[in-house]
Amino acid sequence: MTGTASPRQWAASAGRLPPNHSPLFAPDVRTALPPAVTALAAAALGTLAGPEIPDRAATG
Repeated sequence: MTGTASPRQWAASAGRLPPNHSPLFAPDVRTALPPAVTALAAAALGTLAGPEIPDRAATG
């Protein structure tokens, strides 16, 4: 539930928010979107970078 509820929603729910597959699930876009975009961008960049291959000249 990290980043899906605003502080107001969290306080009003007493910590009992509907899970993400519930028809009542309604994340706060301003709270949820920035960390979601950051996480997905980091995952994409990490995948596109591929595995690190050591430089053979540097290792002798």
